Amino acid sequence: SMIFGRQLVSLPWLDAAGVLATDAAAEQALLEAVVRLAGSQYLDTVQLRQLQPLHCWQQPRTDKVLMELDLPATAEALWESFSPKVRNQVRKAEKSGLQY
Repeated sequence: SMIFGRQLVSLPWLDAAGVLATDAAAEQALLEAVVRLAGSQYLDTVQLRQLQPLHCWQQPRTDKVLMELDLPATAEALWESFSPKVRNQVRKAEKSGLQY
């Protein structure tokens, strides 16, 4: 954009979706690849929307909001936690052919 410049964002429409690595070496390799990509594309900024800080990267952004909800142990308990109206809307969608 003209205001923010050319950006690379890990997943633009999500508040948290950064580097997924099993160890520091893999994390480092991914970050080096991001830096090379940003340089080759003449990008102004790179946003990695991490929940936890990375070993060798800038501090994570804290201006985004993340809302989490613990799920019940079973699908039945989850279903029962929905209001009757929501359960009815789900059934209606299923009858209309929605698959999940």
